[in-house]
Amino acid sequence: MDFMPIGFIYPERWKCLWCICVVEMENILFWTCLLLLVYRTDVCKADTAHKPKEVLVIGGGISGLAAARKLVNHPSQMFDVTVLEARKERYGGRVWTNRKLFKKPLGAETDLGALWINSKVKDNPILAITRKGELETKVSGPIQLHVPEADKIFKGDEANKIFTEVFSIMQSAVDKVKATGVDIPLQKAVEDEISGHSFQGDRAIITSILRNHNAVSKPDYSTVHFDPVKQFGWNTIVVDGYDQVLDAIVSGLGSELPLSISLNQIVRQIKIDSKKKKVIVRTKDLNQVSADLVIVAVPVGVLRSEAVLFEPVLPKEWYKAVKELGVYDSQKVIVGFSEAFWPSDAGVFTMTTPEGEEPFIQTWFNMQNLIDRPFLVGSLYDGAAINLEQTPIEELKELVIKTLGKLFGGEDLVRQYNLTTIVRSQWTGDPFSMGSGAYPRTGNGEDLWETLSSPVCPYIYFAGDYTSLDGMVGAHGSYNTGIRAAEQILNGRCERELKRQQKRKEEKEKNRRQKG
Repeated sequence: MDFMPIGFIYPERWKCLWCICVVEMENILFWTCLLLLVYRTDVCKADTAHKPKEVLVIGGGISGLAAARKLVNHPSQMFDVTVLEARKERYGGRVWTNRKLFKKPLGAETDLGALWINSKVKDNPILAITRKGELETKVSGPIQLHVPEADKIFKGDEANKIFTEVFSIMQSAVDKVKATGVDIPLQKAVEDEISGHSFQGDRAIITSILRNHNAVSKPDYSTVHFDPVKQFGWNTIVVDGYDQVLDAIVSGLGSELPLSISLNQIVRQIKIDSKKKKVIVRTKDLNQVSADLVIVAVPVGVLRSEAVLFEPVLPKEWYKAVKELGVYDSQKVIVGFSEAFWPSDAGVFTMTTPEGEEPFIQTWFNMQNLIDRPFLVGSLYDGAAINLEQTPIEELKELVIKTLGKLFGGEDLVRQYNLTTIVRSQWTGDPFSMGSGAYPRTGNGEDLWETLSSPVCPYIYFAGDYTSLDGMVGAHGSYNTGIRAAEQILNGRCERELKRQQKRKEEKEKNRRQKG
């Protein structure tokens, strides 16, 4: 007649007490023990219901990291989040502070990806991180406009007047097209505006700036989805490098827990196991891991290449939307000299390119002015950016010297100084980027981003610049798409959608019965 509990099990997180009884059938203690067993089982079921959801974030760029941080920070602590990043040596995606190729680097001069923060954006989350993390930032300083073919340099108010007129023409072109309700390429909209514009400044100079703008130069960039305001305000750098922002997100600020990141995880397949209600993620090395939910945060170029396969396949409208977007190419060239020979009072140097001539690194950013180091960072787009990756390094050096000679007094002057460093990005050929980002093409409708930003319920969510029109305007836009994806999970987006589907199904069945 003994009542003998013989086992207690305490799993790592959720403590469930099981009572196993050995009693004689006729003893009243049997019924007491049975009640206790039922009670403990109910408690354990309640505990199991609160088991953390396992979430895999595919892609360790800034959008994926933002999503992971949002879930990990949730006060319920009900999410076990792991970020799977394809690269072997780093996370961050197209945010890359590559100090390895520089001698005694500080940081900002080695940023081969994201470099600038737009200080004009209200509630910019990147600026908020720099403030909370006490990261030093600096503003670029004034712009100088060089017109080599006319041997002119515009500074201060003169330069500001020219760029103000450029902005005015762009804004007027956009407003007129929006008023018609019919989208056309931005290139055509600007050309139409130029033809009827009464120029206050030099027509040739202003026209050259407009035609070589990276958005205007694309033959299919949407006018109705172009916002000139978002093109201005990119004037702030993180002195020690943009990766300091990433590290703050990953390691956590204040009492935040660090994120869990697994490198060298090249995801090839995302499969839904409906019976187990799990997502199976398979990698290139034939490993697999399961989760309750997945956030896909890989670049649009990778998705368009179908390097990641979905089983079952995603809805047709999703694939169609991904294919309809534009993908642009951009690169950076970082050059260092024995000492600075360029003006110290300007933050940005930009120059015009005569009509019919292929532009090559029109804009250079003055690192000497920002961090007191003799470096210039040049940027270029599209065809020139693609060609850059294939250009032999010695040929690239000559092109850089020739270009800087146009800006700063001739090639002979530039050659007097020792070119100590030349480093370039290669985002187009990078298999984990396949381009630099997405842009809206002529004719893209709002429903496109509704499709790309919506989860494929109940298991798959999406983050990345391509999932939002606002996401295409820099790192802060991509970051916000990660926050949105996490909020969709936290707010029960899929649970609500499934309930709506079930209700519609029930109503349809009810109507069928009534008609029958």
